[in-house]
Amino acid sequence: MEEEDDIIEQIKNAEFLDWEDLETVLKEIPEKLNDGDIALDKDDIKDYLLYHSLRWRTG
Repeated sequence: MEEEDDIIEQIKNAEFLDWEDLETVLKEIPEKLNDGDIALDKDDIKDYLLYHSLRWRTG
């Protein structure tokens, strides 16, 4: 539980340009899970979110 809280805090502290963008990315995660037999762990999800936060910041 503590690890999940830490990940949530890191996501909250990330400088997303728009929280609607974050919401869109979060909605994409289940779709990506359903695309195949791909199992994402918490680190994969965190990396995915951080990648998108950097992409939005840099355009």
